[in-house]
Amino acid sequence: MKRLIFSLLCAVLACAGALAQFRVTGTVFEPTGDTAIGASIIEKGNPKHAATTDIDGNFSINVSSGKATLVISYVGMETQEVPVNDRAKIEVTLQESKTVLNEVVIVGYGTQKKSTPPVLSRLSATTCSKADPSPTPCRVFKALSQA
Repeated sequence: MKRLIFSLLCAVLACAGALAQFRVTGTVFEPTGDTAIGASIIEKGNPKHAATTDIDGNFSINVSSGKATLVISYVGMETQEVPVNDRAKIEVTLQESKTVLNEVVIVGYGTQKKSTPPVLSRLSATTCSKADPSPTPCRVFKALSQA
């Protein structure tokens, strides 16, 4: 009986925790007025609550409360912290970063050696002389060795 009451209490608390979340929608703009596609929106102090803007700059995110703060970042722009203040809809215009992205460096790792195909590397004149004259790899090897 105690286990049943404990289980029900846990279920009620879990549902209450899920209902306590606050949903925020909004749009992120660049300084030019264009929408920011792919901007990151994260609840400050809770990285599990995160979203990315769509092609129209819109986002939707669940935060832990109406007192949360959103951290909005985008390439080439200053990261901004925006308090929710119990607002369900937020519009943000980002500011250009003071540091300019001068160059992008692409780094690749690894090497690859050119290898001969395994069929040709295993053939030899003795192998082909013992083999039946009809196999194609032997004919190719003999033709190449005569050239």
